[in-house]
Amino acid sequence: MYITRNHRKECKYLLKLLGIPFIVAEEDAEAFCVTLFLKKEVDYIIVGQGLAGSILAWFLLKENKSFVIIDELKGETSSTKASGLINPITGRRFVKSWMSEELMSFAKETYTEIEQKLNCSLFKETKIHRILQTVEQQNDWASKVEDERFRDFLGKKDLVHYDKSIIKNDLACIEI
Repeated sequence: MYITRNHRKECKYLLKLLGIPFIVAEEDAEAFCVTLFLKKEVDYIIVGQGLAGSILAWFLLKENKSFVIIDELKGETSSTKASGLINPITGRRFVKSWMSEELMSFAKETYTEIEQKLNCSLFKETKIHRILQTVEQQNDWASKVEDERFRDFLGKKDLVHYDKSIIKNDLACIEI
C-alpha cells in the first residue's frame, strides 16, 4: 500500500469531521511535538498511527485528553498488511490466544462504537481456514473440538475438504 496525497487529504478531512485538532509539520515533526508536550500544550505524544496508535487516540479523545501523533506514513506496516486480524486460536498445536475472550469482546465493542461514530464499517467477523500439515495436527484438532474452552472460537466441527486440484494437501483444512 502506498500513502498518497489524497490519502493524507482524506485523513485530515476525517480528523476535522471528528473535531480532532491537528497540525501539519512537514519537517522536524518529532521536535515540534516534543516542544508542544514540554510546553504542556498537549497531554500525550503518540508515536505511530497503526492500529494501536489509532485505538489509543480514540480512547484519549473519549477522555478529553489532548495528543499529537507522529507517524511516518509508511505503506508497508503490520497494520496495513494484517488489517487487524484477530485469531483466537494460534500455533501448530491450536492453543487459545492469551485473554482471547476478553480481547474479542473488547475489539467488537470498540470497533462497533467507532463504526457508529464515523458511520463506516471497520469490523468484520470471518472464518479462518488452516491447512493441516500432519496427522498429529489433525489429532490435536480433534481434541480441541471436544474441549469446551474452545467451542466459542471453532467453526465447523468436521474437517473441511477442498478440491485437491486447488489445494495440494492429503489432509483436510480446519475452520476457526
